[in-house]
Amino acid sequence: RSMRLISCYIENFGKLNRFAYDFAEGINVICESNGWGKTTLAAFLKAMFYGMEHSTKRNVDDNEYKKYQPWNGGAYGGNLIFETDGKKYRVERFFGLKDKEDTFVFYDEQTGLKSDAYTENLGEELFGIDRVAFEQSIFLKQGMYGISMTDSVATKMSGLMASGDDIDCYKVACDRLETEMRIYKKTGNKGKIAELISSKSGERREM
Repeated sequence: RSMRLISCYIENFGKLNRFAYDFAEGINVICESNGWGKTTLAAFLKAMFYGMEHSTKRNVDDNEYKKYQPWNGGAYGGNLIFETDGKKYRVERFFGLKDKEDTFVFYDEQTGLKSDAYTENLGEELFGIDRVAFEQSIFLKQGMYGISMTDSVATKMSGLMASGDDIDCYKVACDRLETEMRIYKKTGNKGKIAELISSKSGERREM
């Protein structure tokens, strides 16, 4: 599935206020000075796809919702227009003090009418990976250097279609491999590998 960003409008998000940006086709490079808001813009795009996580953590760096609350108050959110499979859509999200106050509206950009083509789980439906996998693969924020493999990424890379059963099958397969490994390699010169080595050694002695 192909997807490209077309434009975004930020009403308020962190330091960005009434900010509009048009994306060019191909690679977009934003080269601005420190403090301009590059990380904030990237976080906004992620929020449009996956929403914002409300947390009780007091440390702002560990609480993304608090970190990007508007500096000047006002509505918290904006919209993103993108194209996928030849159709243009607009997603609008605004965030409140609690999860239940967050809003999500999805439009067919050609008609201007609300669309049910995608739900609030937009990122998972578009990319086939969850928020954690997105943060550890596609979205690399400043100061993030370690990347780990999650079940969602492993499933995607294995070529499986993204569904609830895929994760279960992946875990079952891993458990099966571990069980077989224990059968073949046991401690104390036991197990199928030890038996095969012993058998080969006996054959050599007989020769």
